[in-house]
Amino acid sequence: MRTPSRLAAVLLVLSTARTAAADRANDIYLEVFGKGGLWGLGYDRRLARRIAIGVVGSGQSLDGERYLSLSPYVGLYLVRYGRSAWFADVGAQLAHVWSASPVPEWSGTSSTGIGGIASTGYEFRGRLLVRLFLHAAIGKGGALPWAGAGVGWAF
Repeated sequence: MRTPSRLAAVLLVLSTARTAAADRANDIYLEVFGKGGLWGLGYDRRLARRIAIGVVGSGQSLDGERYLSLSPYVGLYLVRYGRSAWFADVGAQLAHVWSASPVPEWSGTSSTGIGGIASTGYEFRGRLLVRLFLHAAIGKGGALPWAGAGVGWAF
């Protein structure tokens, strides 16, 4: 009699732990080659079991040229099983690029633009969040596909 009740208690604890991990609605994460470009700091919130909204921000300075980007998106969990999920998301990427002038005769240059972003990939969600994805940025110059990853904290 003791064994079945212990087994039931263990199964109840395990099913509660799995549900709690899968139901964490907020994420803070760092991306490499994601929505922010070379890197990004992001936050998203699940609104329902299969729908999330989020934003990724990024900045960089390279050879005197600087950029800032902000990428809001809507995500959809296509398939979920326990802590794992296949997801897809789409959104916009707002970018501002500027260069300061090295000489007083020239004021420098700046440009602001908007493009689209789309990605799909795999997510593992415990307290630690891990994402691997294929991503594309779409803008005036065409589409640029690449693969990326994200690691963060779900709460």
